[in-house]
Amino acid sequence: MTTIDVFGMGPLPYRDYPLVSDDGGAIYYQNVSACGANGFSGPAVVNFLVLNITMTNGAYSYSPSESPLPVQSGFVPTCKDGTCLMDSDSVCVGEGKQNCATCVNSNAALQNTKLHIWAAYYGTDKNGRRFTSGSNNPVNFQQFSSDPVFNKIKGSL
Repeated sequence: MTTIDVFGMGPLPYRDYPLVSDDGGAIYYQNVSACGANGFSGPAVVNFLVLNITMTNGAYSYSPSESPLPVQSGFVPTCKDGTCLMDSDSVCVGEGKQNCATCVNSNAALQNTKLHIWAAYYGTDKNGRRFTSGSNNPVNFQQFSSDPVFNKIKGSL
């Protein structure tokens, strides 16, 4: 298992070092049974992560009474209930919060895998200007395609 962590998104008072169980950490390589053969697990690699960054006047907000983590910030799972929301042919990796991953079957394929991170900013910068990239967050658009009405229409086409 290999993780990626966002510096500065850990819990108070250790916010510089998030844990994989925190929203500021995500698993991007893991051996899973769906990628293996003959009873062995095989490697799966995440190639797309969504990172929400929410700030007020350019700083993270914390709500210590609920959680010592930055409010509404961190990696957004791209899997729900073990199913990839972005690509039904993908597998899910992670513990708790899961992300879509692709099985890799050779060292060459593993070395050529690239990780892309979509950063969506919400809130305001240090001068009070509103961030706008959050309106293009692909996970927000995915919720509409998961709607039962859309799926019914899609199935009848």
